[in-house]
Amino acid sequence: MKNIIAILSLFLLGCKSKPPHIPADLIPPAEIVEIQRVADIKNDTLWMYSTGSFALLFIGLAIAAFAPSKRFAGIVFMLGGFVGMATVWIFESEWFPWVAGGTVGFIILNALAFAWVKVYQTYFSSSKQEECSKCKADDSPPQS
Repeated sequence: MKNIIAILSLFLLGCKSKPPHIPADLIPPAEIVEIQRVADIKNDTLWMYSTGSFALLFIGLAIAAFAPSKRFAGIVFMLGGFVGMATVWIFESEWFPWVAGGTVGFIILNALAFAWVKVYQTYFSSSKQEECSKCKADDSPPQS
């Protein structure tokens, strides 16, 4: 009965070290012990990361709720908690390459947008402001 519980807990945790077509009674006891050990380590790791991420989420929520001037910092902490909780499950899924590629693409797009805004502010907006100030100076009535 313990072997069946070990194998079921392994499948509930999503570990793919045992092919599903092999019945539980054909697995050697040493392999079942190893599978259970891996499942226990995975369970402990999931608990550790989920607890830490939840603490980060709670800290961000407290900052956003009780420090209105630091609301952006609270949102950043909350997003960090969400990402930390999701990361544990994403690493084991078949969607990991898509999530990782989307994250890298999002970072690249943000960097390009930031660079474009900086270039625009540095070179284009300052020259337009100088031209407008020259136009205003030329249009002013003569002072006597």
